[in-house]
Amino acid sequence: MARTVRTAGRGRQALDGIGALAVVTLIVALPVLLVWAAGNPVPGVVAWFSDLTEDPSAAVDQIWNAISSRDDGDLFLQTLALIGWVAVVLAAWTWVTFLVALAVETVAQLRGRRHGRVPRNTARIPGARLQQRAAAALVAAIIGAIAAPALASASVPASPAMAAPEHASPEQIAPLKAVPKDGPDATGYLEHRVERGESLLDIAERHNVSWQRLAEINHGLAQLDGRTLQPGNTRVYAGWTLRIPVDALLAVATTTQTTPAASAEPPVYEVARDDWLAGVAQRFLGDADRYAEIAAMNPDLERRDHRFPNHIERGWRVTLPPDARDRGPADHAQGQLVAGDRTQPAPSAPDVDDQPTVPRAPDDGGNQPNTTTPPAPATQKPESSAAEPPAATPTSSPTTAAPSTTAGVTADPSEPDNRPTQPAEDSDFNEAAVLGSLAGAGLLSALLLATVLRRRGRQRQHRRPGRRLPHPQGGATERALRVAEQPADVDRLDLALRSLAAALAERDQALPDIAAAWIVDRDVTVVLSEPGPQPPASWIVDRRNWTLPGDVIIPPVTEQLAPLPTLVAVGSQPGRHLLLDLERVGSLTIAGDSERTLALLRYVACELACNTWSDDVEVVVTGFPAPETELLIALNPDRVRAVSSVGEAATRLRRRAAAVAVALNASGAADTLAGRIFDVGEAWAPQVLLVADPDAGDLGVLDELGKELRDAGRCAVAVASTTKAPTAAGPNTAIIDDDGVLHLALPFLLVDGAAAGLPVNELEPLVEIMAQARAATDDPTPPAAEPERWAEDADAAGCVLHLFSTSEPTAPTTPTSDEAGGHASTPPDPIVAVPRIEHARTVATVPRREVIAAIRQRRRQADPQLDADLRSWREKDGTRPRISVLGTVAVEAPGPVPDQRRRFHAELIVYLAQRGARGASAEQLTDALWPDQQVKDASRRVAITRARRWLGETADGSAWLPEMGSDRLYRLAPGYLLDWHLFRRLRSRGESRGPAGVKDLRAALELVQGAPLDGADRAYATGTRNPFTWLPESDIYPGHITSAVVDTAHELAELYLEAGDPTGARWAVQQAWLADPERGDDGPWHDIIRAAHIEGHTAELRNLLGELMRTREAEVPEDLTPVTYALLRELLPDLLSATSGSG
Repeated sequence: MARTVRTAGRGRQALDGIGALAVVTLIVALPVLLVWAAGNPVPGVVAWFSDLTEDPSAAVDQIWNAISSRDDGDLFLQTLALIGWVAVVLAAWTWVTFLVALAVETVAQLRGRRHGRVPRNTARIPGARLQQRAAAALVAAIIGAIAAPALASASVPASPAMAAPEHASPEQIAPLKAVPKDGPDATGYLEHRVERGESLLDIAERHNVSWQRLAEINHGLAQLDGRTLQPGNTRVYAGWTLRIPVDALLAVATTTQTTPAASAEPPVYEVARDDWLAGVAQRFLGDADRYAEIAAMNPDLERRDHRFPNHIERGWRVTLPPDARDRGPADHAQGQLVAGDRTQPAPSAPDVDDQPTVPRAPDDGGNQPNTTTPPAPATQKPESSAAEPPAATPTSSPTTAAPSTTAGVTADPSEPDNRPTQPAEDSDFNEAAVLGSLAGAGLLSALLLATVLRRRGRQRQHRRPGRRLPHPQGGATERALRVAEQPADVDRLDLALRSLAAALAERDQALPDIAAAWIVDRDVTVVLSEPGPQPPASWIVDRRNWTLPGDVIIPPVTEQLAPLPTLVAVGSQPGRHLLLDLERVGSLTIAGDSERTLALLRYVACELACNTWSDDVEVVVTGFPAPETELLIALNPDRVRAVSSVGEAATRLRRRAAAVAVALNASGAADTLAGRIFDVGEAWAPQVLLVADPDAGDLGVLDELGKELRDAGRCAVAVASTTKAPTAAGPNTAIIDDDGVLHLALPFLLVDGAAAGLPVNELEPLVEIMAQARAATDDPTPPAAEPERWAEDADAAGCVLHLFSTSEPTAPTTPTSDEAGGHASTPPDPIVAVPRIEHARTVATVPRREVIAAIRQRRRQADPQLDADLRSWREKDGTRPRISVLGTVAVEAPGPVPDQRRRFHAELIVYLAQRGARGASAEQLTDALWPDQQVKDASRRVAITRARRWLGETADGSAWLPEMGSDRLYRLAPGYLLDWHLFRRLRSRGESRGPAGVKDLRAALELVQGAPLDGADRAYATGTRNPFTWLPESDIYPGHITSAVVDTAHELAELYLEAGDPTGARWAVQQAWLADPERGDDGPWHDIIRAAHIEGHTAELRNLLGELMRTREAEVPEDLTPVTYALLRELLPDLLSATSGSG
């Protein structure tokens, strides 16, 4: 994010004046002073040089006598004068060369900016490099300062609401056609038809022409609607036709064709003591989760130590990605670069999936954060966006598009096009996309998904061995959330707000009046209603905006109340979200399209009910239909409640406001924001009233209540209501037009942008998944869906079915999902029908028994190739594809690695690998990889072809990914290796062998390298598709894999403990926690506590008990699950009584 150039104040101007005076004194006054004090040195110097040519020895003797004889003061004065004259000569030379450099740079930059670009190379002045750099910076600053007022005034629209940028996706750009230019210049123009959502700055940016030049060319050009673009205005309207100069597009094409590939060596980092690879990724890449990219670039380190990337050692040298930038030493990243450019990483041609697209922030008077848009790489190929289209864009929520670097313009139409023909996907792919009904709820989707995953982590402690956590609707709801989720780090927003509050609490200054916030990718910006004091460290001030850049690491904050609990999104589009503090606004009226206004109010209710920064907020709803009201309450019964009338709600809010006023007077806090920041008093929990479609009588009550709230300021009470009128009058209004564009008009904020919203038909699935995430239930693991022989008699986690004889005592049975009226975790496969096999045991809940001989023999016959496959995996057989999901996703195959979009093709291969012999039809593949998007067959075929090339060929010359067969299915050829399949096969054989199966169970756990599919489902960047959205409905859902790993580790630990080997049990526990970093399951805790008890380590037992209670957020041991508490009472009665007594 570009840092703001602050306007110089009076103090800075005074310093500049003093500096200028010093320069004048040095160059003018000092020579005069020297002439007055020591005389003119020129005659003496000329005479000495004359003597030197006539009699050199005499001249040298003269100098020597002057130096060696006693000084009467004359030598000192002459030396001082000599030094002064040398200084004057150097200063004069510097000044003259600076003036020359200033003239050269001024001419070069004015000439470049006249053509809409900034000059990259100017003539170099020998011996004046520093002067020329200073002159270039000075000229650029002066030109920028002169241009800034023009930009600010030109970007103000004619309407009272300030227009935020509405970007158009590439498919919205109309075809361009060359037309002759009207005027004396022979240069041609291209016509561009303005689509809905486009702005002049967007069009100028896309075609590589300055907006000033584009505006000047189109001033006064008559449009179809009778309007024209006037000087001083940049507002353009849908349907207008703008002229684009051809020379700008030709410059883009030339740059694309002539830009050389980067040749710089990638940076190399030397590991220091206590470094982590995640810390190195955070320091150099700005994201700890990108450690997998570093690991993929250093396969030699994995060969050196199999624990890599989870283990690195001091002195190792790690190659970093080309875009690495040193942000300074950080925790667990204290080493240094030993090779590569330390400041300017070598440019690369990244995948479209990995290329971030930062939306440009317009000059909006301080309402929006100041961000910049980096230019797209010149080496980017157009084919990289075909097989994987960008995120779908609804007509009401246009997305940001990176400036195109491949304009379809030919300099000379008469010349034949000899360029290589692009794949079919480049020309045939239709990028038009249709999002589902969650399109306007991107931020809410991210919030809900984060909440669901967090609650599922807590649910794991109640999961019984051999079972797994359920999925509502077979995972379809979670999949819909993943598809609609937009890149927005909601946890970072919460932490940033609490960190800001903690920093403000430590200062003795007036608090800023925060009224809104922006999330732009990872940047967090708070909007002030008026300029305030200087922000805390790491925050950048830009008029009324304080911005925390996305690469700043936020330290954890504890015991800090959320300062803005009523902050809620009202505008949302990919990578850019506007949040409004309803408490600061007091009352908000939403007018316009009836359906869209209700969708926004519904969205506000859901977000307030679910977000993490709304501490103790109470959402009061009225006016919604009864079924919808019940769903809103069920979303979070602790926060949402309903009232029967607006009058009743207004009475409650007035009582609340009065109580808060009393609390403010008693505490001395200026308002509730100050009360939360300084943590004084306890009356700061807000109440928010949401009124849907009030009648005429209710409108009067709301108007009166709104005036009271606006006069009272922040008082822990807020109101938001809809109105059936197309417009609304008042100080705080939000109008949503028929196209879904939100026009927000507040005294401190004027913004146009895509409105957030949640359709009513999506409310019930969200309520269902949230209710399920709160419930402490589990489902039986279904039988394996694969038709392969190794999957016979086993469930989807590799546990052997019918393992023990029926005469053995079994644990109490749990109703199946069908009996309980729920949904199965995995729906039946539509291609291969698998008969239902009932579970006959619950793993590890009864003592181990003798294994049925028939089961053992059948397992041995069902998988005769297991040992050979395991050997190939361990030896990294280069002739067979090796696909890893038990950790970060990795694909190693005989074919060449794709040079672009590697992550996308890896996802395609993983999808087919987990399907096994069942394969996938073209429709299934399209639905998985391009959900809710329109993709042509040619695009899918090109993606399959590239994946086939990567996978390579088998020993007999056939492809590992054959062509579609007669059954119209894509499937990998038998013989590929997927670590999840190997894990299940080893577990099944190990269980069938009873106590002799320790070796197989350990081999299965050795395949685990981290959390399953760690980081694979994170969005690549703004405007791109969300990867791995199909996981919730697949056989490799990470939560299910984690359950299988934990259960296997629990079985192995029990075998080790029965054999008297607590060390082996500890190893099994560590492997379980490798897959479950949050340590949500209780089974491994039981095992490690039993191991420590066997070894008699009392101190360790005390530490383990304390750590378990902290992880579970338990105040006393009785708060733990009944099974865990019973185990503790059995093994640690004395320690447990002491802990309970102290609690």
